[in-house]
Amino acid sequence: MNLLTRETNESVIRRFRVQQYTLYQELIKIGVEYLMKFGLRYDPESYSLDHPVEIEHDFSYHGEEYYATDLLKVKLWPESVSSDYLLYCYIPKLIEETFFILNGNLYIPLFYISDEPIVLKTKSISIYSLFQPISLYFKDNRVTFMQDNYELSDFIQLITHDWNNKDIALISQHVKLNSKNNKKIYTLFGKKFNCDPDPVKIKFKMNQLIFDNWTYELYEKYYGITPSIDMIIKIAFDRLIDDKPNDFTDLSYKRLTLIEPLMRVLFKRFSSTAKMLINGKSIRSLMFPSNGLGDSFFSILEGQTFYDTVNGFSSIISHKGSFKNPGAKSKLPRSVSELHPTHKCRICTNTISSTKPGPMISLVPDQDIDSRFGIFEKNHYEMKYFTME
Repeated sequence: MNLLTRETNESVIRRFRVQQYTLYQELIKIGVEYLMKFGLRYDPESYSLDHPVEIEHDFSYHGEEYYATDLLKVKLWPESVSSDYLLYCYIPKLIEETFFILNGNLYIPLFYISDEPIVLKTKSISIYSLFQPISLYFKDNRVTFMQDNYELSDFIQLITHDWNNKDIALISQHVKLNSKNNKKIYTLFGKKFNCDPDPVKIKFKMNQLIFDNWTYELYEKYYGITPSIDMIIKIAFDRLIDDKPNDFTDLSYKRLTLIEPLMRVLFKRFSSTAKMLINGKSIRSLMFPSNGLGDSFFSILEGQTFYDTVNGFSSIISHKGSFKNPGAKSKLPRSVSELHPTHKCRICTNTISSTKPGPMISLVPDQDIDSRFGIFEKNHYEMKYFTME
């Protein structure tokens, strides 16, 4: 029973699981359009921009075990050219807007309380992208981008080539910059992105890689900005200079998601395919296992799903959420084991697990939340040190 008193206009959490699940077709379309930016070709008569994903409802029986799945097919060329689909895979089907049927068992997938798009850690910064995330590591002067490592100083030197002197001075407090290496840096990244060693063209390509349509809209909504590589780097270092890390348990720096963890393995395939296209390779298929999403569910998400075998309805009525990040290896901070002030009116104090109060919580059913990205209450970011240009 939820004893927290609050007034809301409408219930959002109750519909959130099915709202998130219905996004999978759009996310696949975004992935295909993302690849088209880098040279993926298609036949207009075979591939429709309005209805890019062909869906077949499928119940596959294997003896006494069975699956409820949707078969997803994306075809770019007619049969006469190629019989292969760009994408041909199964996705677990959401039954009654609540559960999956896999291996003959019912699974009610959790909501995951994920970090905001830009996360400051002890010695690093993580920058979210659906397909091409960026990680900055200060301890060893390294940046990871497109599954490759580069010197952080080279990366920042490229980004700041057209910044004003004040902003460059601020960022040089944390990253050593050497303007004498500019030509070498431009040649390095020009080769990487298969474009001229011109910083303007290189940054254009970087923005294409980072900001697919989903990622662009997320940053736009979360921070109230016109997203670009320059802006997200400025926000990250602005927060670093401010030296006030966000409390892990403050939900205003979190968002709720279901579909992104489920499709993560497919997003990685889009990412690697984009890299191949940039290198001039011809692509006909993502070469994705037909049951790749199902296998991912069991290998990554199964231990993070919930089904109440005593009373199955309690899993439907209460809205379980988890601070656990599927696939993450690091332990949760100690602070999540206690009820934090920022949880009030968002998490039901009477249904928090007595054994794992931090990792497993119940969301207040009428919590107001953005239905697309799962953003809790969030004010737009106000830059303190850098210019907003």
